[in-house]
Amino acid sequence: LHAPLRCTRISMLHAGFLDKAVGEFSIFRRRWCVLLSTGLLIYYRQEDFFSVKYRGEIDLKGGEIRVFASNGPKQFSVHTASGQKLRFRALENEERDVWTRLLGTMVALAQ
Repeated sequence: LHAPLRCTRISMLHAGFLDKAVGEFSIFRRRWCVLLSTGLLIYYRQEDFFSVKYRGEIDLKGGEIRVFASNGPKQFSVHTASGQKLRFRALENEERDVWTRLLGTMVALAQ
């Protein structure tokens, strides 16, 4: 006998461009970011994400979302349970607020 298969429906909760700090000097690079209902934030170099491999993924479980005035306007950071600290910058403060609210909700649900 085989164990029954469980299908999990994964949905995209939010998507859009964010600038991600990369490298030793924290140079910002534009990335197409997609928040999934599984609690993963994945990002791509371009918006055409169906035809390209993603650049990275962030597991939000056990993580923390921070918005600091010292980071500058439109910026926030994602701190993962594994110790990763990633800095992002939205195009507008309102978009930053949308991202941080949704990311914070996913962190809370994953606890």
